[in-house]
Parts: sequence; structure tokens; C-alpha cells
Amino acid sequence: MSKINVVALGGLDEKNKNLYVLEIDSKIYILDCGIFEPLRDEFGIQYFTPKIDYLLENSDKIKGVFLSTANKQQIATLPQLVREIPNLRIYTSKVVAHFLNIIFPESKNWKINIVEAGHEFNVDGQVVEAIEVPAAIPQTYGYVFKTKDGNVVYLTDYIFDAISDFHPNHFQQQLEKLSHTKTLLMLSDSLNGNVIEPVSPKYKLTKYFEGKISDTNKRIVASVYEDEIVNIVEIILLAKKYGKKVFFLDNKILNLVQYLMDQKLIDSYTIKHFENQADSASDSVVIVTGSRTDLYVKLQGIIVSESNLVVKQDDIVFLASTPQAGNEHVYAEIANDLARIEPTIIEIPSREKLSIHPSQADLKNIVTKIKPQYFMPIKGYYKELIGSRKVLYPMGYTEKQIVLADNGDVFSFENGSYQGLEYKAKKIGDSIIQLVTDSDIELDVIKHRQELASDGILTVAVIIDKNTKEIKSNIDIQMRGVIFVKTQDRLMGRLHQIVVDEIKAGKAEWILNRVESKINKEITKEVKAATKKSPQTVIQILEA
Repeated sequence: MSKINVVALGGLDEKNKNLYVLEIDSKIYILDCGIFEPLRDEFGIQYFTPKIDYLLENSDKIKGVFLSTANKQQIATLPQLVREIPNLRIYTSKVVAHFLNIIFPESKNWKINIVEAGHEFNVDGQVVEAIEVPAAIPQTYGYVFKTKDGNVVYLTDYIFDAISDFHPNHFQQQLEKLSHTKTLLMLSDSLNGNVIEPVSPKYKLTKYFEGKISDTNKRIVASVYEDEIVNIVEIILLAKKYGKKVFFLDNKILNLVQYLMDQKLIDSYTIKHFENQADSASDSVVIVTGSRTDLYVKLQGIIVSESNLVVKQDDIVFLASTPQAGNEHVYAEIANDLARIEPTIIEIPSREKLSIHPSQADLKNIVTKIKPQYFMPIKGYYKELIGSRKVLYPMGYTEKQIVLADNGDVFSFENGSYQGLEYKAKKIGDSIIQLVTDSDIELDVIKHRQELASDGILTVAVIIDKNTKEIKSNIDIQMRGVIFVKTQDRLMGRLHQIVVDEIKAGKAEWILNRVESKINKEITKEVKAATKKSPQTVIQILEA
């Protein structure tokens, strides 16, 4: 019989930063290792990663990390893990391995093991099988760990129905195979936990887009999130259908999509990198991709002519990157700025389009098939974890069979029986990552920053005129994890004044780094005097 522990170091009561740890008989298997990209309100910080103290303290037990999908939100803590854990073995699909090579050139020296869906493989005595799930990116894997007490199944970024534009996989056959074996525990993505109906076909773009592309020879500029490859493929197939040329602004996503074509995972078509305006004068589609945060930065650059691509009045702009919770204001600003140029704008009502994560209907179909004895919702805010739990009650599950957890909770199963919360892991939280440069948002140039300690973090962001050095924007001061004081409004006022004074004092002999350093020093002193804390302080002055 087995002793099994499960703990999330990130991903519970949050949308990103997914990192789950499965321990089977004192052997540790890491399931994904993601990041969190803060919204503009936390300007100056580019990424948060989960703290990995728990893994470092148990590094001798780690047998490998299992990556699910070619999405930075799921894999971008990997360079840190590889640095900190010698000889770390990585298990994943060909597509994810290729994506790692694109965004992390050093990954060619990592111990990457390519596994095939539907085939068992052995990891230091533990039998594992990869399952290819219907997802936004081809070759997205779930994993089945086959223990003495039954399967432990990990599924993320999936839906129940096949993706029509991807070449067929064998998900339904693999589910059927699983249905004939015992599943002890299922860990499932819950981002659409409050959506009742099936996600398919509400992830599709065609009904919003085809009418425009079919009857115009104008250039179309389409913005799409880089993790929604399914939508990028939709646009390419429509361009192919109506004889349009296709260009990508981002070479990395172009590389990934070309690889999918070369591997015959999607239909082939000629796609090229966008070089200049003349390339795509008419009868073309230019696809602009980016993450959930930096895509908006790219769009703003296009609007203000800071990019090779410049939107013109006779363009059609398709905003397929629907606003996300928390960045609606940024999206609204971009739509407003575009309106000043007066192109034709196509928008999608955000409530009408769904991302590819299991809804209640999708989850019900999966659970009906594999009948896990226990269920643990992961990857989502608490309200979404609760939404997933609701599906199971009418199916006969009790509260004791559903594991609702917080990051750091170590739950155990022994001899096939749920033992509850065993203990709370220490040092759970965030580590900070900031870019070496602020102009090129590329993960291969990130630099690991000092961890977010108990004193928290304070960020300051302001835009100044690059010629006069006059302040052009509001001064944005944000605190995360800094203790609240009754005089906080007064403290924020003093911090605001420090920024104003130091920028003014630095005008005579302007050296940006020196001014940022002086602001950092003075703010740190002021905060310590008021709160007895010394938060990690990040100052970002942008000259525009």
C-alpha cells in the first residue's frame, strides 16, 4: 500500500503560478512550474514565481518535473528549478520541449525526456502514463501516476470535446482505458469552475471574424494571446480559405506555429515574420501575440508608432484578445486610442468567448468516465474551486471526498484512504522576477530577484517626459505584504512627495539609475520609520 502526499506551492486561490507536488512513498514528482504576471497595478515587477523552499528542503526526494503545455504560465519557473536542483529530469511532449528551446536557449543542456501520449514510462520505479488532452495548444499532456492504491490523475488546460482544428488525438480512447482501472485521486483545472455549459464551441473566433475577412482586401491586424494557439490556427485557416497572406509580429510564436505545421499537428500554410509596412499592404493578416500582460504593451506600441507595425485608418483591427479580470481598464484605453485612428474595429464581448479550461459540464463528463474516489480542484480562485466542487455533489460525492486546499497545505492519503491535512508547509509565497531591460519582454533575459520576504514589497511607477524630465503621469505606488498602519494615507503622501522631490533634484544632471536609487533609499527609510519593516522596493521611471 502507498503513502501519498499532495501540496500546492502555487495555483490555489489564484489563476497562475501553478506548481503542484505529488509525493508517493517518499518520492517527489513536480507537476508544472508556472509564473504569475501581475497587472499594470504592480508595475515594475514582471513576474512572480512560487517559493521553492519546500522543494529545496526535499531535493534528494525529487524524481522529476512533469510539464503539461507550451505555455509560459505553466513552465517559466523551470530555469530557477534547474539552477537550484542539480540533474533535474524533465518529462514532457515534443511540442513543449521545442517551446522550451525557443524561449530558453539554455534548455538544450537540460535533462529533457520526451514522452509519448498513451505509453507508460518508468520514473525511478514509478509507472507514469501521459494523456494528450483537448487543449488550446497541441500535445498538452495530463499525467497518470499508477500507484498500489489506484491512479493519481493530473489534468490541466483541457476540455472534454475534441479541438476541431487540431489533428485528432486519442483522448476519448485513453479515458475509456482509464475507466477500467481504479482512480484514487483526480486533480483538475478549475478556471472555468463557475461556467455551467460546455466550453466547446464558445472558445472559437470564426463567427466574429469570417464575415470581415471574406469580403475585404484590406489589411487585418489581429491580436491574440500567445497561449491560445487554437485561435491563432483558426485565423490562419480563415486566411488560407480566403487567400490572405499571414504575418507574425512575434518570431517566437511564428517558430512554434511553424513547428506544429512541420509536425503535421495542424494544417500547413505559408506564414512569415512581419518586417515592415510594405510587406502587408493589403490582402494580409498580421497576427500580434503576447502574454496576458505584454500583449497590451505591444498594442500600445503599435498605436503610437513605436513598432515596425503601425495601424492605419484603412486597416481592420480584430481584438481577439478579450479583456481579462483586472485589466479591463487597459483594454478600454487601447480600444479608445485605436478609435482615434479610426480603423474598422472588431471586438468580442468577453462573456461570450471562453478560454479552454474545463467548465462544470466538461468536468462532469470526465468524472463520469474515470470515477475518481477523491477529487481535488486546482488552478483557480477559491470561488472557482467551489464551482468545480458543486458538480460532484449531485454525483454522490461527499465533502470528505473533495479536497479543498490552500497553497502550502500538505494532504495525505494512506493505504487508499484520505487522512486529511497532515501539516502546513513553511515559506510559501512569492519570489520576484524583474526584467534586465524594460523594452524587450522575453523570458530568456529575466533575472531572478531577491525573494519576497515577510516585510513585503513596494513598487513605484511613474512616466516622465524624456526631454524636460517633467512628470507626465500619476505616481503609482503599490504595496504587497507591507503591514497596514493607521497613518497609511499620510505615509503614501510622504512617499509621493519623495518621488516628486528626487525627480526634481535630479534634473540638473540627469542619470536615471542614480535618481531611481535615491528614491529607493529615501522611500525605504520612510517606510521603515513608519512600519518597522524593510520591504523589497522596486522603482520604475519610464521616459516617454
